[in-house]
Amino acid sequence: MTDSFLAFEIAGPGGAPDPDDALAYGRVLAERGGSTIPPDARPRITQRADGSDCYRVEIPASFT
Repeated sequence: MTDSFLAFEIAGPGGAPDPDDALAYGRVLAERGGSTIPPDARPRITQRADGSDCYRVEIPASFT
């Protein structure tokens, strides 16, 4: 496991994003940014503290 994370926020007016969808989106971001996500990575999804419909997604990643 890595100590670094790819993190992004996503609006989810229908609730929290599906973990598999969030992971797929994170993989696209990682490819574009030159980082890698381990094959067994699972996203951590948390709602913002202000109670809005915005969710923070953190995915373990390695940056080069």
